[in-house]
Amino acid sequence: MDKVTGTRPHQTVRSNSNLEEVSDWITKIVVGLGLVQLSQISVFYDWYGKQLLDVTGSSNSGFISIFHFIVFMVTMAAAVFGFIFGYIETRTRIASLLNDAETQLAEPEPQLVRKVYAMDQFEHINPQSSRLVTESGLQPVPPTKEDEQLLKLPPSAFRNAESLTARAVALARAGQLSVAEQTWRQVLESPGGNVVSSYKRMADVIFALSRPRDAVSLLTDARRLFARDYGVLRRILFYSLYVAAPEGFSDAIKAADEIREKFPSQAQKEVMIQVWTASAHGQRLAWLERRGVDTSNDPSRELAKAAIKLVIKLQPDANAATRVLMRQLLDPAKYNGNEIDNDLAVFKSDPEISSLITGVPVS
Repeated sequence: MDKVTGTRPHQTVRSNSNLEEVSDWITKIVVGLGLVQLSQISVFYDWYGKQLLDVTGSSNSGFISIFHFIVFMVTMAAAVFGFIFGYIETRTRIASLLNDAETQLAEPEPQLVRKVYAMDQFEHINPQSSRLVTESGLQPVPPTKEDEQLLKLPPSAFRNAESLTARAVALARAGQLSVAEQTWRQVLESPGGNVVSSYKRMADVIFALSRPRDAVSLLTDARRLFARDYGVLRRILFYSLYVAAPEGFSDAIKAADEIREKFPSQAQKEVMIQVWTASAHGQRLAWLERRGVDTSNDPSRELAKAAIKLVIKLQPDANAATRVLMRQLLDPAKYNGNEIDNDLAVFKSDPEISSLITGVPVS
């Protein structure tokens, strides 16, 4: 068993141990008999040479000696090279043919691949969701019977980008995230697999492995390759909130600015973009204040306030899930939030913004 991935390595063609033992014993017997009968070889060649000379009608003794030598060398060369050729053919060509035959038999059905390919890996946030998922709370979607069928096949059965993608998705849902990440790397390296959806889904797996910095790094590569993809920028904005400051909030703010510039209508309509934007600016202000910087007139304060106002406009109900979430980000202890997710806590000392979030008028 692989100690890193927790899976058993697959060997497509295995030798029969009983046949190996029989082969070993036959080899020993042949070698033993050969050594015992070594003295008879010269007798055999004498007889063999005489038979051939009878056919040619020659009686020259010198010719007979040379002829014996030639027959001996040809026979030995044929035996040695015949053995080497047979061994190499058995270990390479025949083994390859057997492997190919087994792989073709084990190839997943196209219909099954397409079905698993289209499924989600995680109960992930989407544009309609108001749930903020922490890096430890990105939960895989429960595996399906199709996943189980797919994962029964050997890894060698998945030989193209589509089937490898299906396997990676099934592995992620089965909770085998490290193996899923390795499979996603195979997808990106295979013809037709270097597409934006592969980058996004692989980044989700890496984030679920509690490596937000690596996830953002991969998505940054995707942003360079696919400049106008909303899902890539959206993930960078969210995942960067879990990267250490100041790198994290800096990347998040850049992503938020790019979303507003390239996708203004979507940014104005999606409530979570505004929550994450406010969170990124809240992280920045908190980081500055810990270093003794006066942030009362910092632009991040106004930008965060504008994002919070847009959340309220999109979700006027104070009991809506997103509004509750903002209160938890402001004061996790008071509003039963996660103490790690306190990105808006810096605004507790700002009466105007605090009032907007809590819905309690400034006294």
